[in-house]
Amino acid sequence: MRSTIQIQFKYSSAIKIIFIIAFIFCAFTFLTLGILLSGLKSSDWLTAYLTFYLGIATVILALTTAVVIIWQGQQLKKQLELQVITELYKEWNGEELFDARCNLCQILNSGGVITEFGGETLEKVENVLEFLERIASYYENEVLSRKLVWDTFGFYIMRYYFYTQNAIKEIHIKWSNDETLYRDLANLYKDLMDYECKERNKSRDELERTFINEINKFKKSECYEIHKTDN
Repeated sequence: MRSTIQIQFKYSSAIKIIFIIAFIFCAFTFLTLGILLSGLKSSDWLTAYLTFYLGIATVILALTTAVVIIWQGQQLKKQLELQVITELYKEWNGEELFDARCNLCQILNSGGVITEFGGETLEKVENVLEFLERIASYYENEVLSRKLVWDTFGFYIMRYYFYTQNAIKEIHIKWSNDETLYRDLANLYKDLMDYECKERNKSRDELERTFINEINKFKKSECYEIHKTDN
């Protein structure tokens, strides 16, 4: 990770240097030709030539400025993505969400399904899905890219959504059949599954079977503090 950041930093620095040199060259050309034009008004052919050259230099300067602005916008977007992901990671690994994840995993059966919806069951599901829905909303509004979400939270989003699909239907019923609840999360799940299928060269059915087969391992990993205490 560190070497990748260093390479990106060096690459970004090189681009900045190129843009600065191009800008200085164009500005110098613009200034020089302006001076020449002011002193060579009697020479029409030379004036025409220099005017044409000045026009080209102006276009180059404008294009360079546009590229710099676009590049700076991309860098700001990346910085925003990293900032958002960092804050989300802190919250995801915090005590409150850790407890919520563990509570949800404890109500999943060996097939990765929730069969009882009484008591506080739906609240336990909502406590985790609300956080994942926020990530999905960032994705829908292009704050986070699919690649970045897949790299960071994709593992959890795909599994938690898959395991709680029947509970989500119950939540819709609970809130007056509001099917807009977790709609962003459903869209993100589909996009992440498509990306996962492509990256791992597997079908959707194969991935879902893997989720079912690994449910006990997943539950143990999400409640590792409890299992560590039990041991």
